[in-house]
Amino acid sequence: MTSSRTPALLFCLLFTIIAAPLLLRAWAIRPLFFDAAVRSQTQVALSQVAQSRGWILSDISLRSVTADSLTLVHREHRRVPSDAACLMVKLSTFEVSPCES
Repeated sequence: MTSSRTPALLFCLLFTIIAAPLLLRAWAIRPLFFDAAVRSQTQVALSQVAQSRGWILSDISLRSVTADSLTLVHREHRRVPSDAACLMVKLSTFEVSPCES
């Protein structure tokens, strides 16, 4: 005998399982939503890093964004798995350094 609230509870549980990782990801890149200057600097920085290293933009994933830097992960799309490169880019100077882990 199932309760009439069981479908609603299952829906809430499924919603929470799906929404939690998405909210954590959105929180890490929230300056892109709220600050136009950070958004434009990020666009320029990503383009410059991709061009200087010969990468395509679709291989780059943003891990986090702050007002003065961004952290990105580069992984080439190939049939065989490749190593991921984690880089930190300062938005003021576009200086690139490896991630601190």
